[in-house]
Amino acid sequence: MIALLSGLLAIPPLSTDVSLPALPSIAAAFSEDVSRAQLVVALFLVGFAVGQLGYGPASDRFGRRPVLLGSLGLYFVASVGCLVAPSLEWLAAARLLQGLGACGGPVIARAVVRDVYQPVTGARVLSLASLGMAAAPLIGAIAGGIVVLVFHWRGVFVVLAGFGALLMISAAWLLPETKLATPPTRFSLAALTRTYYAISTDRRFLGYTLTLAGGSIGLFAWLMGSPFVLMTLRGLPPHLYGLAFAAVNIGTVCGAMVSARLVVPFGIDRTVTIGLALYLAGATALAILLLSGFRHAAAVIVPMALFQFGNGMVMPNAVVGAMAPFPQAAGSASALAGFVQMATGALSGLVLGRLHDGSARPMTLLVAVSALSAALFFSLTTVPVRHRGRFPRLRQS
Repeated sequence: MIALLSGLLAIPPLSTDVSLPALPSIAAAFSEDVSRAQLVVALFLVGFAVGQLGYGPASDRFGRRPVLLGSLGLYFVASVGCLVAPSLEWLAAARLLQGLGACGGPVIARAVVRDVYQPVTGARVLSLASLGMAAAPLIGAIAGGIVVLVFHWRGVFVVLAGFGALLMISAAWLLPETKLATPPTRFSLAALTRTYYAISTDRRFLGYTLTLAGGSIGLFAWLMGSPFVLMTLRGLPPHLYGLAFAAVNIGTVCGAMVSARLVVPFGIDRTVTIGLALYLAGATALAILLLSGFRHAAAVIVPMALFQFGNGMVMPNAVVGAMAPFPQAAGSASALAGFVQMATGALSGLVLGRLHDGSARPMTLLVAVSALSAALFFSLTTVPVRHRGRFPRLRQS
């Protein structure tokens, strides 16, 4: 089960990173500019971000299993559509549909954890399952390069279609229905609005979700800024950049492993606090080293690995903490938290582009803002709050 959850969480990073080495080949195949070919990444992320808001409530209403199988079926069909695309416009549209299918996996995987486990145990399980998500960028970038080299760009979508089919078969075989037995509710725009309003006004949900959003600022600043900082400014060739990127992501893997060990004896909040301390340590070290004029690539790689170590501890625990108050609407809570996290990360990328000045300062600034804001938002969860039944009233309606 943990392997299945890990695979579901790995869908978005694998789907994104395995396609990156194919962008030049896609542009050449359709006689387009590389900037136009980047639509295949951007539209996937748009579909992934927006689709979450529908899958969460749908899984609360109709059950985790049928909605998950439907989302994986859409992902598989869209992957085949990418494979046979006769034009860039077709490929971009298929990638949008692929993103809409991909987001069901992480949303429902997190909801399943909330259905089955108590919060502390759930945080441990999600930390273990997050190892797949953390390892996906390493596997995706390397596998994508090899596949493009041997089978050209269409081979990437053969791999993704096969991955989707494997997950769909595994989910059909392994995953029982885990949704709590609750009275049926209407599935309408008005009902969705009431549900999301009730979730978003819960103080602990806000604290944990904004903590996730704060961490996403630094994560996306690194993802989008690292090629320029390490290759253009630090002079790393592409193959060494890939190794540097892998080294930083190993920090995430190690953080998730440590989180799985610490969360049971320490609890969710103390584990998140340790992760936030690593955020601050990594951001501080990055700022000091770069502003002091250190030009070696290690001055970027080591602090960001420390930051990502903290990320591996913060993310699974904050996700479980955000869903904990809503056992009867875990899908909706998972979806809203995921949407806020993704939207904040995308905004971070836009801000990075606007602040670009030919130096590493914009990325460094956003990583610092990320650490400080995550720590500030987490303080919202440390004040005891009595839940006065706001959501149970919604449930009765």
